[in-house]
Amino acid sequence: MESSLSSRAFLCSLSLGAWWGRREDKGEARRIAREHGAAFEDVNVGISLVPRVLVRSVDNAETAIRANWKHYTLTWERGLRVLPRTVLERLTDTHR
Repeated sequence: MESSLSSRAFLCSLSLGAWWGRREDKGEARRIAREHGAAFEDVNVGISLVPRVLVRSVDNAETAIRANWKHYTLTWERGLRVLPRTVLERLTDTHR
């Protein structure tokens, strides 16, 4: 039976991406900049395109995934973590 680390665990990283239901309104930013004598580059106007409660549920899911990831993995180096083969199925089941 092989007992090397590579036979018992994976080195891995987690990368999540999400769209937060917002977009920039450049037209409104230009209007506000003109109205207040500000530079257009200094004005940011964001518009919510989906209800905040839906965005909150995405944020909560992302937080839960990161918490599970940290629970089931061990710190390694350069952003990588060690995932023991014995918990791989539990982790993937949790994330489904």
